[in-house]
Amino acid sequence: MEENYKFETFKAEASSFDLEFTNFLNSKSSESWKVESCSYCHDDMGKQTYASCIFKRK
Repeated sequence: MEENYKFETFKAEASSFDLEFTNFLNSKSSESWKVESCSYCHDDMGKQTYASCIFKRK
């Protein structure tokens, strides 16, 4: 079976990042994507948080 990969960057206000990122990951999971890896950073003012993730699906 062939494996497919997808790269996506997600961003949200720092104050709501946890909830919004969880919802984002749940939506990917419902499409059968699994997280391979994620890296996180924030802007210089600390207002936006970013997650860049690689997903895999069989």
